[in-house]
Amino acid sequence: MSQDGKQLSLKNKVQIRQTADDNDTSRRDSEKVIYSNIIEVLSPPPSANEPLKTFSVNNGEKLVLTSRDLFRRSLDLLLKDLHGLFPDSSRQTSVKINVSGGIRFERATHLIRDCATNVISIKNLRGWLISSSDNSVDPRECVTERKQMDDA
Repeated sequence: MSQDGKQLSLKNKVQIRQTADDNDTSRRDSEKVIYSNIIEVLSPPPSANEPLKTFSVNNGEKLVLTSRDLFRRSLDLLLKDLHGLFPDSSRQTSVKINVSGGIRFERATHLIRDCATNVISIKNLRGWLISSSDNSVDPRECVTERKQMDDA
């Protein structure tokens, strides 16, 4: 949780290893790293003026549900990356990410823009996968993007 209590952030360091001998899983020196990445998922800021109270109502129900959603979204990004479902683009742009109390800029490739949930997912220059709410999504832009995807 951010210091001001307005946003949850989940960073997963994911490493998938393959053992040289499938029967011997006890030897780490025989393991080969086949996937390694960091996946960061940011929650949308709560609409209430007092976010800490919002997260603690009903024995922390909102906190638990938001945490589950962040974990689900991070696993979804992982699976899409493993299966090669992201567009293969080297076109980098500057992406504005809304973080609690400010804005963070990343140089990145756009992967997914979900207009229904206002979520954008990117791959930054380090290769990290980042997913954040994007209040700047213009619905007309989404229609254009869908049309371009349909035409491809």
